[in-house]
Amino acid sequence: MIDYWIVVRDNIAMRSRHGAAPVPGPRPAGNNIRQTAVFKRLEAEVRLMDLDGPAAVDWVKVNALSLNILSNRSKDILVASWATYGLFRVEGYEGLAVGLGVLHGMVEAHWEELFPSIGRDDARVAAIDWLLHLGPALAANEPTEADASAVIAACDALERLARELRGKLVKGRVTLDVLFRALQSYYEGATTRLNPVSGCNGDRSACIPG
Repeated sequence: MIDYWIVVRDNIAMRSRHGAAPVPGPRPAGNNIRQTAVFKRLEAEVRLMDLDGPAAVDWVKVNALSLNILSNRSKDILVASWATYGLFRVEGYEGLAVGLGVLHGMVEAHWEELFPSIGRDDARVAAIDWLLHLGPALAANEPTEADASAVIAACDALERLARELRGKLVKGRVTLDVLFRALQSYYEGATTRLNPVSGCNGDRSACIPG
């Protein structure tokens, strides 16, 4: 169990680094891609959710397009929110932890250059608020025992993201309480399972809204 916990934790950490890593070229956060063909193709796929629900969306396609944009073209908050949802749909709680970790890395490392651009707090808040679509999905997908380490990583990433946003947003305010509430009971169960083998400190405040 301890070896599996370490493997999952390290894999999440490695994949999450794409958020903080700069895109190639002279601008670490890249350029605004909202008017490009690739963004419009991605947006059209995600918008199928509004018409026919999440099952109508090709989330594997969404993830591939989103992660390519974030790694190679633009640190766009909305794209990262879509990727986080898509990763959860495809990979479960490990994907959720990766997506939240990517978003946290972007906010921490590239806040001044992220898209939507600095000073547009309302637009940035709206992009992050897209994460609230995760609330019903989390409630409908209770984690298994094997998900324990991923649940803990997701809660930790969510808490770090919320703390970072509280320190950086000037005019707007992000409320991620829906996600904290959805994950709190799962987090408590996960820490109980992992305490005996992982050395997890069992700090159950990580998924309590601050």
